[in-house]
Amino acid sequence: MKSIKRATLLLLLGLISVFGTTIYASEGSNVVVKSEQKDGRTIEYLASEDGYISRITQPNKINTTTFESKINLMGEASSQKTKIKVEIYNTKTVVKSDKTEIVFKSEPTNTYKLGEVGTTCTFSQLLDLAVGENKVVVKYVNVAGKVDDEMTFYITRESEQNKQQLKNYVVFNSIKIS
Repeated sequence: MKSIKRATLLLLLGLISVFGTTIYASEGSNVVVKSEQKDGRTIEYLASEDGYISRITQPNKINTTTFESKINLMGEASSQKTKIKVEIYNTKTVVKSDKTEIVFKSEPTNTYKLGEVGTTCTFSQLLDLAVGENKVVVKYVNVAGKVDDEMTFYITRESEQNKQQLKNYVVFNSIKIS
């Protein structure tokens, strides 16, 4: 039992070192993480601060890390006939006075126009992710023109090399010497 706990602790420490170095996007804008109790479980989801996008269930964190090349963005607007557009921005390396800096591109890499939500007020889109940081901007406009805003969150796609390192991670049983 102790060796399982040690192995789990070592694995978690290894994961912190792998994932902790790549997440530099600290906060989203106009986005909050909400949670609710359902069937004895806590369910977390994203929502816009103004409450107009009432729920984004996938992803459900402001900073998400994945190995997948695609992620299905699923959400719900609070009103019918809301136009949804999703833009994904990737990073680029910029050299400023002999310092290299990683910043998000000014133009979106991918743009998805989902159109108006229907009577269920739900939307869904499969997003292509580049390796590294992906800034996701969900823009929403009410047809009546009363709401025109956006929410921003981040998805980090880890490389295949990092995935293989985790797969090949081996834990040896320790020998206790008395």
